[in-house]
Amino acid sequence: AAPDPGYAKGCGKGCAKGCGKPSGPNLPRERPDVELRLGTVVEWRGKFGWLKPSATIDHPLATRHGGKVYVSAQDVKQGGILGVGLTVGQSVQFKIYADASGLGAEQCEVVGATPPPISASAQLSKDFAREMEELARLAEGAPSIPAPP
Repeated sequence: AAPDPGYAKGCGKGCAKGCGKPSGPNLPRERPDVELRLGTVVEWRGKFGWLKPSATIDHPLATRHGGKVYVSAQDVKQGGILGVGLTVGQSVQFKIYADASGLGAEQCEVVGATPPPISASAQLSKDFAREMEELARLAEGAPSIPAPP
């Protein structure tokens, strides 16, 4: 049977809400300005999420998605590396773009007192050193000390 022309490729009559509508981080973008904005991460789903801008954005699409701004991991940078994730509650700075789905954030970076991520090998080295100190204390008969949080 021929596919129903009312549905996007790969969709059937039981498809999810919004099926066939454009979405995702690779739609053509329009940049209404170059203003750097602030906001808070209100949702993160692994590869994308939503930001709540700190100030109202004056744009016709600003009320879509409950006033939230879409952000893809590919638009998040940390320490010059693109494609990193975010955590709910983090403060971010970003520039906006508009596409067929609404407003999105690009050049998004965490702001504030967020410590840089520690590498796995550096963490293992710290853990090893702490374990060795503990073993030395126990060997000398000194009481055990609690591990730092």
